[in-house]
Amino acid sequence: MNDELHSRNAELAQSNNDMVNLLASVQLAIVMLGPDLRIRRFTPMAETLLNLIPTDVGRPMNDIKWTFEVADLDKLVAEVVDTMAAQEREVRDREGRWYLLRIRPYRTLENRIDGAVIVFVDVDTLKRGQEALRQQTEFESKTRSVLPGRDG
Repeated sequence: MNDELHSRNAELAQSNNDMVNLLASVQLAIVMLGPDLRIRRFTPMAETLLNLIPTDVGRPMNDIKWTFEVADLDKLVAEVVDTMAAQEREVRDREGRWYLLRIRPYRTLENRIDGAVIVFVDVDTLKRGQEALRQQTEFESKTRSVLPGRDG
């Protein structure tokens, strides 16, 4: 009996180590919320990006001063939990960097909804590239229409 317990504890410790390393290596800001919308866990990137501290675990998400301006984030998360339908939107932080905000239901192995997972994906380089391309295309279009005898 003790050997079996020891073996299961070792497996659990290995799974926990794997999960901690996975979350640290993905370089994504992830916040896991319980069904009561209290912070359950977050990644090191979320700690940095969202100014979270270890004592924020267990706090209601509404008690956190988020570094992003997302209108009605609590209502959005509650809707995801209630409807089981993921939500996505582009948001900016206070420094003007763009992120894709993804909110998904937190599903247990029994396929029960037990909260939500919030993920911030840095898309700033992509957004700035799109804007530069749009401006270049707009400039070239204006230049063609101003220069006589030019075909596109």
